Amino acid sequence: MRHVKAFAAVSLLFIGVTVWAAEEKEATITSDQLELVDHGAVTVFTGNVVLTQGAYVLKADRVTQKKESGVADAYGSIHATWMSATGEKILAVGDRARYNPKTKVTELWENAAVTRWQTDRDTAPVKVTALSFRAVEDEHVVWAKDNVHITQGSAAWTHSDEAKYDEREKAIHLWGTQKTTVHWENADGVAHFFADRAIFFLEPKRARLMDNVQGRFTPKPS
Repeated sequence: MRHVKAFAAVSLLFIGVTVWAAEEKEATITSDQLELVDHGAVTVFTGNVVLTQGAYVLKADRVTQKKESGVADAYGSIHATWMSATGEKILAVGDRARYNPKTKVTELWENAAVTRWQTDRDTAPVKVTALSFRAVEDEHVVWAKDNVHITQGSAAWTHSDEAKYDEREKAIHLWGTQKTTVHWENADGVAHFFADRAIFFLEPKRARLMDNVQGRFTPKPS
């Protein structure tokens, strides 16, 4: 159970939240079936797996954990949620996830997406989709790789090859071999810009474009 608890705590990293103390909280896990393979060398939870630890809940079709390495894998319909006392809510979904306790790295891939509501009244959450996410606990960062698409409601979106979320900065850095695209709409008009790099700040929400910036702003008719 110790390694499963660690998997629950560090899994929060790929949804952009730092809860290092969560490992100290009691964790519970339920499933339709529990199997011990090779005298407990591998533990397999199958069917409606639900892991709860404090404000964090992880659901999956199947979870396995290797005793020797401590590596935990989650498969199918992964649905991880966390909510703070202030109303901040994080949701991470995907079909594959892995946590390595030795490297303290968590990975999420296959139909992966992460959504963050700043408060319970936030009507324009920030949603990130990518081919894969990789969270490095010691660095307090989450990497998103390949076809990274960020949306905030229906009025703003960005697209880049890669992105890095820095928990300490509360910012997402965007870049890639192709131009990063930033699009937004407000009461004044519609903007569509390209740049080599961009930063998307979460608190307060704003964007900054850098290096070879070009694009257009179309005012709305008065």
